[in-house]
Amino acid sequence: MSLALYKYLGLKFSYSDKLHNSNYFNKKLFDKFLYGFKEKKDLRWTGKHLSSVRVASTFKNYFKHAEFNFKNYVRMKDDFEFEYSLSQLFSNKQKELFMKKLKGEKMTKTESEYFSRSVKKKVVALANSDLHKLATTLIKK
Repeated sequence: MSLALYKYLGLKFSYSDKLHNSNYFNKKLFDKFLYGFKEKKDLRWTGKHLSSVRVASTFKNYFKHAEFNFKNYVRMKDDFEFEYSLSQLFSNKQKELFMKKLKGEKMTKTESEYFSRSVKKKVVALANSDLHKLATTLIKK
């Protein structure tokens, strides 16, 4: 039933072909389930009934939820990597000023002066494309 659902939804998994070509694969049952999904009819086997529409919509909802969680994980991982990289270059106060400047927030006179004397110099160096290329080359070696 799962393989029929995957095919109906246009999904392909690495193990699909192996199962489909297996000696234990029941092609008639697969075709029956696939027909049920396509025609939105109840799926029946061993005296039990399942709504094909309900199975498909439940799977789609789960799949969307799992995809959303994965995207959140990737975003969170990127945030941690960004925070880690910032902490390698800047002190906590410098990171705070960096973010304030980035967000366009108002800084005190002392913060502005400190930003100009310390943080801005590091930011200018980071923006240098030649320095970036050299750093990338060093990482690959």
